[in-house]
Amino acid sequence: LLCADDLCALLRQRVARLPVEQLEAPALECFKACWRGALWSLREDGRSPHRDEGERAALGRRLGEVQALGRDYLWQIVLDCQRPPVTAAASHCLLQELYGGRPLDMISDTRQRLMDAAALLTPAPTSSTPTSTTSPAAWARACSRATRCLQLLEQLAGKDELSMPPVPAHGRSWQGSSLLVEVGLPEAAGRVKLGCAGNEYVGLLRRRVAAKMGVEPACVRLVVGGQELRSDSCCLASSLPPAWSPRQALLAHVSPRPNRYSRFGEGWWAEWHAGSSLAHLHHD
Repeated sequence: LLCADDLCALLRQRVARLPVEQLEAPALECFKACWRGALWSLREDGRSPHRDEGERAALGRRLGEVQALGRDYLWQIVLDCQRPPVTAAASHCLLQELYGGRPLDMISDTRQRLMDAAALLTPAPTSSTPTSTTSPAAWARACSRATRCLQLLEQLAGKDELSMPPVPAHGRSWQGSSLLVEVGLPEAAGRVKLGCAGNEYVGLLRRRVAAKMGVEPACVRLVVGGQELRSDSCCLASSLPPAWSPRQALLAHVSPRPNRYSRFGEGWWAEWHAGSSLAHLHHD
């Protein structure tokens, strides 16, 4: 196994210097393994009881440098790689691993890169340079980077809006503890009480409420305690507020604009009925 010094040197001198334009998936995996290994080794070294405060401070600085090196290289891949699967994998790494718990940091970093691209696309006119001198290649690259930054922000805004999987996860494939959920329907329709399972997907509840209202599931918005349930892939028990009780009704609203994540086609339901013991609760 390589030590922290070897991993950091390999990352800095070799792996993070690979050209990103035609980077292939194995090279991306190599980078991620090397980067994660270097970070882990530095953290482990910092926990050693044999280190004094000065050594720990030096290791902390190295850790920050390695984090920044990996972050910048990931951004290069996201912005400039011409292989869509690799770009998508790097984007996922940014969203879920690097900025997973710090969305504001990601917004700030993405905004900076978007503004850098916009500066090339919209140069300020001066008396000495009345027209843009940006080359066609640089213009195209800036357009691509700006587009990818906007796509990243869209992914960040919708990363909690997930579709319900057609093959249920193990924890959703059997009937858990019972919940009696009261749903307030719009206008004069009143309220209905629905028996649910605590480990049931929010998407199933959305579909049942939609059937009561005679609309498509994608047009139903569910709100409880001032918070909208925006992911069909979460279970009810984890989506309801901690202080929720059966006396607190969910509010259902009809939106003229369908969401992007509630999709229940015929093939989808065939897979669901074949793989879930909850299927008998949700006959078509």
